[in-house]
Amino acid sequence: MIVTGNIRQVPGRLAPPRRLLAALAMALALILVLPGCAAPPTGTVGSSVEPAPARSDVAAQPATASAPTAVAMPPRAKPAPPMSDPLPPQRVADDAPRAAPKLDRSCKSDADCVVKDVGNCCGYFPRCVNVNAKVDPKAVQAQCARSGVASVCGFKPVEGCECVQGECKDKLMMFEGQ
Repeated sequence: MIVTGNIRQVPGRLAPPRRLLAALAMALALILVLPGCAAPPTGTVGSSVEPAPARSDVAAQPATASAPTAVAMPPRAKPAPPMSDPLPPQRVADDAPRAAPKLDRSCKSDADCVVKDVGNCCGYFPRCVNVNAKVDPKAVQAQCARSGVASVCGFKPVEGCECVQGECKDKLMMFEGQ
């Protein structure tokens, strides 16, 4: 008795059934696949496939397996029009740098003020501004990047807003111990 791995093989006996079945499956797959790789029959004697009739408008050229045959096109009645010059480059509106908007902090009453993210060179920065103020935090960050300016990150938490002498002011949260 010969021991190979986990399988015991007795001399004179057949190989284990799994290996035998795997070998048969591979042989069957090759037998079924290989005929599909053969070239299709051409118009030989006894063949049921006949070659296509030659067209009279195409010059008879020997076909090669490596390069496709070119089909002759009829000549144009008139030449193609000349190409125009390329357009000059134009600046796209999104590429134009936006200036950070000037903050409108004007007010007549506390109801005219609201907390909005006005942005700074570090990112989020809440401030009290007019309820109709246009803020653009991304433009502020882009302006910081263009000018190479950085700012201190962080902010004091804004609890609310109040109108003081016609200007929106931040109401800062008071922490214990202050």
